[in-house]
Amino acid sequence: MIGILGWSLAILGAVAPVEANPEWLQWDAVASCPDAEFAKRATELRLGREATASDATVVATIERHDDEHRLELQITRDATLDVHHLTSQDCRTLAEATGLLIAVSVDPVATARALPPVSLAAELPVSLAGPELPEPSLDAETAPAEPIRSPVPRAPVQDTDSEPVGFEPGRVQDVRLGVSGGAELGALPGLSGGPRLQLGLGWERWRLELGGSLYVPRTARTENGAARVGLATADVQACWRLGGSDIEVPVCGGIEAGASFAQGLRDPGARSASGLWVAPRVSGGVHGWVLSNLALVARAEVAVSAVRTAYEVRDPGDPITVFAPGPVSGRLWLGLEVKIWSRS
Repeated sequence: MIGILGWSLAILGAVAPVEANPEWLQWDAVASCPDAEFAKRATELRLGREATASDATVVATIERHDDEHRLELQITRDATLDVHHLTSQDCRTLAEATGLLIAVSVDPVATARALPPVSLAAELPVSLAGPELPEPSLDAETAPAEPIRSPVPRAPVQDTDSEPVGFEPGRVQDVRLGVSGGAELGALPGLSGGPRLQLGLGWERWRLELGGSLYVPRTARTENGAARVGLATADVQACWRLGGSDIEVPVCGGIEAGASFAQGLRDPGARSASGLWVAPRVSGGVHGWVLSNLALVARAEVAVSAVRTAYEVRDPGDPITVFAPGPVSGRLWLGLEVKIWSRS
């Protein structure tokens, strides 16, 4: 039956002129797949008439992953959205299945009428169809007390709303690379800032981030000395991913560790020094996906220092503190995030 539909669509596509996408169908498929006109004619052949925007609106996306094609089909009808996922090595088969699913959603009765009659018994092998039963006898004395029943095997039913073939819960769904620039206040003298680089591993609702930040050195001055103080950190944090596919709101918590460093100024004999920095941190932000693999990122972050280093002048006389980091460091980041790999 699929073969008959395929030949019919091939003949119609050969003689029909190329038309623009119908208003009810948004078709986005790789170049090796049939076009929107093919999917439109497959729908009308199944439905038995021309489809219109009043029947349904459809968004179909076919992408190629390795040696198979994956279809995501969104059918909106009477303010109800149905989403289907199918996979096949043959993209033409997915385009034909698209027509069938749309037609069934719009008018299942008309779709059944448009299909040729099928005799399942004629197509079943003898082992499944069961033995032939004797003709019923009209003789009351020889008729069985109970009707003879032959078990009929049930054909397996595939749930088209399930996850795509190959999906396994718990597996990483995407890998992201983020680049940001931001401002910092509290860990260094005055207002500082610098670049940040991070790598994220994403699951359905969670993500793990590994990152690093470098803050531009700032100068601290006293009557007896001055020093330029900078900070470099590496961090790991877990995030709960809220929101949807277009706007994502991650809420994160983790820890960072690194080193602050200072270079003495004014005194010709001034030396450089470094110290440990450790701080738990929390953050929240917004990721707006402007493309399927590119997002604009804005994030606010607070780190509470558990270990920090102060810098002093010790020559001559009693030590004099040139700079001591505050207990809290606040940051604001703006940047980009790119999906460098995605399972979907």
